Amino acid sequence: MNDLANQRLRQELDACERRLGPDHPDTLRLVSNLVGVLVQQGDFAAAEPLCRRALEARQRVLSPDHPDTLTSMNNLAFVLAQRSDFAAAESLYRRVLAARERALGADHPDTLPAVNNLASLLCAKRDYAGAEIFYRRALTTSERQQGPEHPSTLVLMNNLAGALHRKGDYVAAKGLYQRALLGLERSLGVSHNETANARANLVRLLAEALAYGQPSVAEEAAQSIWSGGDSMLEQTIAILGSCGETPSGIVPDDGKRGAGFLRDSCPSSRRNVFQKLALEAFGPATAGIPGQLSQPVTLKHGGLKKVHSGHLESVQVYAAATKLDALRFLESCKISREPLQFPKQNVIAGAERMTTGDLQRALSNMPKVTYEGVHRFIVETPEGNWGKDNSGFYRAD
Repeated sequence: MNDLANQRLRQELDACERRLGPDHPDTLRLVSNLVGVLVQQGDFAAAEPLCRRALEARQRVLSPDHPDTLTSMNNLAFVLAQRSDFAAAESLYRRVLAARERALGADHPDTLPAVNNLASLLCAKRDYAGAEIFYRRALTTSERQQGPEHPSTLVLMNNLAGALHRKGDYVAAKGLYQRALLGLERSLGVSHNETANARANLVRLLAEALAYGQPSVAEEAAQSIWSGGDSMLEQTIAILGSCGETPSGIVPDDGKRGAGFLRDSCPSSRRNVFQKLALEAFGPATAGIPGQLSQPVTLKHGGLKKVHSGHLESVQVYAAATKLDALRFLESCKISREPLQFPKQNVIAGAERMTTGDLQRALSNMPKVTYEGVHRFIVETPEGNWGKDNSGFYRAD
């Protein structure tokens, strides 16, 4: 659909330019519309020259401080920010803000988005202290103009909390996240996108506080999670067990530490839910399920295996009677972090078609080099398969 819109707009733009000229307002409006389509497509490289064209024409035909000129300047700043040219984007955002303040005043409603845009840019370039200053200004202005419970005010509160969160001020960020979330639930409903975003931000902060915070901070975060519903607990466990796959990037040992705080503070009424969620992510001990194997785990086969990257990995596959036995066994497995000794890549052509025994015999007398390998355990059960490698537990079905 966007490709068709792109093609149609380019045709309209060419026709309008021939009929009215390159600087006519209708021509520049079509340029801006085409920029919007390219931004939706994520094609910021193609959008940038069109943004510059619209800005230069409007500066020339209108004036540097005309509202349409400032809109074009804001659009260019956004595109540059998406292309990680933060210095140029910041300069433009500051020019837009200064012009809005001159023309409308610091507290005018149309000045507020310029303040927020600059704060967001500073946050993107990791200037969290600078972002905090402008987010606080935007929030104070919105509270005064629109009221503390207005959705726009609450979104700005969530933005400020995000800057404080990234700055490492968990306590202040948590309070603002909670206020924003409660307000958005009341004003927009629990299923609205802005509400869901605020909830996800709060959960991410609580997970990081559990993993990295001082004991008092982690304990307070745990209590906040227990006061929420099962959905909040499930999201927290998912982030703690994500092995760096989420924006938080929590590593396995710290994720397990955070889950331990939850386990130790878990109310009896929530224990079954916690254990079910934590079992696969962290294993029985962290989930608080003590006990021994009900039946022995047996080795099915093991050896070297070629993976899609072209590397060889050491894999051992076992069979267990139950899921719990599988996870108890995997918890006892020690993952070696030492480099593996493997032959050079040019001697393993066709390895994926060999049996493990044939591969080992073919390589037994060849020169070897040392490089990082993947060490993996897999346990198959009637309830499904589970694995463990350097990143932790995972489903291996």
